[in-house]
Amino acid sequence: MLILLSPSKTFNLDLIEDHNTGTSSIFQRDTKALINILQTLSEKDYQKLMKISPKLAALNKDRHLGFTKTIKKDSMRAIFAFYGDVYTSLRVEDLTEKDLLFAQDNLRILSGLYGILRPFDLIKPHRLEMGTALKNTRGDNLYQWWGPKIADSLNKEIESHRSKIFINLASEEYYKSIKGQLLETVVTPVFQERKGSEFKVIGINAKRARGLMARYIIKNKILKVDKLKHFSSAGYKFNEKLSSQNTLIFQKS
Repeated sequence: MLILLSPSKTFNLDLIEDHNTGTSSIFQRDTKALINILQTLSEKDYQKLMKISPKLAALNKDRHLGFTKTIKKDSMRAIFAFYGDVYTSLRVEDLTEKDLLFAQDNLRILSGLYGILRPFDLIKPHRLEMGTALKNTRGDNLYQWWGPKIADSLNKEIESHRSKIFINLASEEYYKSIKGQLLETVVTPVFQERKGSEFKVIGINAKRARGLMARYIIKNKILKVDKLKHFSSAGYKFNEKLSSQNTLIFQKS
């Protein structure tokens, strides 16, 4: 089983890391090539391309200019570095060593800059969302840049897993980079809340729920889809009637 997550735009900058426990991401040449493109952009280019403030544009241009040839310098393990809603719910700081090793084997983070990250892969603070229309030598956006590379890597990796299932906890923006390309079963948990007389997906709460689900899988070392149905964090309950083989609906009132 491979759990698929999105990255976050925010980072835990107070993190003190032991770089000796880190691993190297698999698409380093692609990452370096993207950094080379980003280093040619002006702060105004950043603002327009990423739809961010002048302050954030200056910060991220600085970050990308600061990428060095030594990958371990100023680097952090991905699962500890990301600090968005998904990752605060994942609460990596209180995962045990066994939990972290399970995550290293069974969790993959999709990334606009790195392609795929394992939890212990070393990364630097950056900003490059998968949906960014960054012109490059392979096309006009990152979907064209990465092409089938991410899916091919995941397909190859899942072959060695006893449970050949992908659990899609990534956002649509990131899942789009592999959609329709994965060769094994993809199961997507969907988290809904009651709003009036209807149940709807509420963006920020769905992000947090995806982090909670990832934590649930990691803590319980789950390798079978049926066991996901027992997830009940934050008041969510599995709705069997609305669910299908590939979509698991969780709702809360």
